[in-house]
Amino acid sequence: MKLVHIKYKIFVTLLFSLQIFLLLPNAYSINTIQLTDPEKDYEIGKYLEIFSDKSETATIQEILSGKYDGEFVQSSSNAPGFSDHHANYWLRFDLKNKTTTTDEWILELGNTNVMVFNIYMVKNGKIIKLTREGNEVPFYERSNHYEKLTYNIQLDPDEAKAVYIKASSEFPLLFNLTLKSPHFFIGKITQLQFLLGIYYGVALVLFIYSIFNFIGLKNRNYLLYGLYILCVALMLFSIDGKTARYLLYDSPIGVYRFMDFVLTCSGFFGIYYTQSFLNTKKFLPKLNKILQAFRYLLFINMFVGQLLPLDHATFINRLIPLPTVFLVITSGILSVRTGYKPARIFLIAFAFFGVGATITDLAFELVLPANVWTLHAIHIGSGLEAILLMFGLVQQVRLLKKEKAEAQEKMIIQLQENEKLKDKVNRELEQKVQERTKEINEKKEELAQKNKDIVDSINYAQKIQEAILPEKDDLYKEIKQSFILYAPKDIVSGDFYWFNKNRDKSISIAACDCTGHGVPGAFMSMIGNDLLNQIIKEKGVVNPAEVLNSLDDGIRESLKQQKEDAKSKDGMDLALINVNFDSKEVQYAGAHNSLYLIRDSSNENTFNGENIKVYENEEYPGHQLIEIRANRVGIGGGLSADKIEFTNNGISYIEGDTFYLFSDGYSDQFGGPKDKKYTSRRFKDFLLKVQSNSMQEQEQLLETEIKNWKGDVEQVDDILVIGVRV
Repeated sequence: MKLVHIKYKIFVTLLFSLQIFLLLPNAYSINTIQLTDPEKDYEIGKYLEIFSDKSETATIQEILSGKYDGEFVQSSSNAPGFSDHHANYWLRFDLKNKTTTTDEWILELGNTNVMVFNIYMVKNGKIIKLTREGNEVPFYERSNHYEKLTYNIQLDPDEAKAVYIKASSEFPLLFNLTLKSPHFFIGKITQLQFLLGIYYGVALVLFIYSIFNFIGLKNRNYLLYGLYILCVALMLFSIDGKTARYLLYDSPIGVYRFMDFVLTCSGFFGIYYTQSFLNTKKFLPKLNKILQAFRYLLFINMFVGQLLPLDHATFINRLIPLPTVFLVITSGILSVRTGYKPARIFLIAFAFFGVGATITDLAFELVLPANVWTLHAIHIGSGLEAILLMFGLVQQVRLLKKEKAEAQEKMIIQLQENEKLKDKVNRELEQKVQERTKEINEKKEELAQKNKDIVDSINYAQKIQEAILPEKDDLYKEIKQSFILYAPKDIVSGDFYWFNKNRDKSISIAACDCTGHGVPGAFMSMIGNDLLNQIIKEKGVVNPAEVLNSLDDGIRESLKQQKEDAKSKDGMDLALINVNFDSKEVQYAGAHNSLYLIRDSSNENTFNGENIKVYENEEYPGHQLIEIRANRVGIGGGLSADKIEFTNNGISYIEGDTFYLFSDGYSDQFGGPKDKKYTSRRFKDFLLKVQSNSMQEQEQLLETEIKNWKGDVEQVDDILVIGVRV
């Protein structure tokens, strides 16, 4: 009985050992990937055994010897990830080809952050192939010329091999490894490339469209939009690995530098576009200062970042997206609150991009699962953003057109009201002149108030003044060798020119400089122009001195300067000539403003008198400048003890003589290298210098001279120069 019991124990022990032996192959096969279907996408993540070599000293021989077998940990994720970039990561898994039609498989590592990894193909404990791959390897030296990191594995039917991978990187690693047959792999990447092609095609079309709109509409927002969309597309171009394939295939480090650069550019143009589109300078001034400061930092980082070590530059650039999105979204929210309609689309557009970028970033940071949707969420968000921002631009342009149309309508209404007001003032003025009763004095206060209303419409005063001034072409028709250089300091001018062909066929020409410039001067010019019309055109007075005497009386009467308590001290300086072609004589009278006559030096000089001064310059021989000085008193200006009669000067001209009438604006202009006045002496020299030129050429030369002298200095007064060659 005891013998039977011993035999029974031996039998049970042998039976248990046989079961363990039979189960061993099944236990081994748990970590072996059985390749049975060439049309299947095999996810390898859960089959991986991973060893984190923090000392970075382990070799493949030590790994194969079993020294570190206890350090390998079975993965529980389809896409295991690690953020410690100060370690080497060893991965191992077994393959067995159960198909009879496929002897080649493609191993794809979706994460493009891997700087370098070595792939060891092991069979029966021996290394049969070693391949070095990764982003540090130039593109065309890799096993496959594809954007993602891939590797070809030769595996005959029913053959088994072990795969060992050593990986390292300066960035977080995500081991979303997949295995496909070549046929299945090509089908998958064709679909992905088609979708990415749609994104890049849309981005390119929108960029070109925005540039054309910028050129056609002169709208800066289209340019900033186009540059922003281009930079974002180039950033994603780099993330997708296409920069390494198409642009910088010989410079792996250059790929990362380029991606850092376009990332900074994206932030720069995103902030710049936000400021311009939302007009934060006007509506959100405090926030605009923050946006401006951040934009300057981004601009500096574009170039300084290229000089920093790669890991430092990459760390800085990874900080850019969050504050950029925060500032842009904040700007959008505050603009929506102000009631700006295009800001709504702007906010939604950047929200789409912000969400998409966040999802993709979290997938790369291992917070979210890594799959085709999370890894390409930024593409989807960017595409929606680009389309919505274009809609926002179109809406903004429509809004601007609407506001412009409304402004034009208001302007037309204002013009009509001004015209009615002008007609009403003229009718009342005519009535008061005719009545010449006490009622005129009572109505003047009312007229003064209405004149104030006209002053309030200063934007339309220029058109009125231009309508009053005579056409320059009318003078050119009468005297071909002549010019008028007229450059107001402000919108309207206190200087004005006047000429008329008189009843005796003589020509009267005046260069007038009223007190002040801008609106006050413009009102004086209107009074002076009206009085000259009355005196010369209506009354037929052509003698310059008599005209100035009548003009002086008219100004004093119009501005009530006969009274001792007169408030107005305004008046004008002018030079007036009358050219009689039949008698070949020029008569001149002036109030403060002299007359210049330039004559060929070979002609006899018959001028003399206290008010005559002859000027010559040896640098410009052949001509002399004769200055006929004006009376040292102005027109109007207040009550004076004695009435001064203006002096008339008769000049018999010689053919080729050139006369110049002018205000003091030209010679008083500040500028030059020492910011000083141009001076009358320099003005005389320049007139002598250009005497060989035609009058039309002189006008252009005088204009160029004063512009060059002035430079960036503000114009100090109205400028008026009239030249006549007889």
